[in-house]
Amino acid sequence: MIADKIQNARLYPVSENIQKALDFLKNLDHKNAADCGFGSKGDDIYAFYTTYDNEKNPPVFEVHKNYIDIQYIVSGKEAFGWKTKPDFPEDIYNPEKDCALFSEDDYGSFTLGAGEFAIFYPTDAHAPKMKNVGGGKIEKIVVKVKVY
Repeated sequence: MIADKIQNARLYPVSENIQKALDFLKNLDHKNAADCGFGSKGDDIYAFYTTYDNEKNPPVFEVHKNYIDIQYIVSGKEAFGWKTKPDFPEDIYNPEKDCALFSEDDYGSFTLGAGEFAIFYPTDAHAPKMKNVGGGKIEKIVVKVKVY
């Protein structure tokens, strides 16, 4: 996992497609973030906008096999859970959604605010939307980058 401010994205040695995704986020027009999506599900890189305003969710961890998640906060402050991917029963993996969802008791947590991102690799179990820190609406862009 990598977590940082978007202006520091060039500090990390990442693949060409991850760099394209980070450049897209760095140049994002925050006023029009809801219209920012690009690509389509199944493409090498695609992005979508999401928003929520709940106060707290029980942590639901997810892992992916075929895509790397890049989560970028446009506005608000969100708490995430994270841990190195634990063993989990293969039958909970949904190949159509490229996702396995599960509960976890032993994990670390961190927050991201506006202008910050996290990259979650297939070895990173992560729980987004764990807590809306400070209330209000959270806006974020999720970019999916295909693993090769």
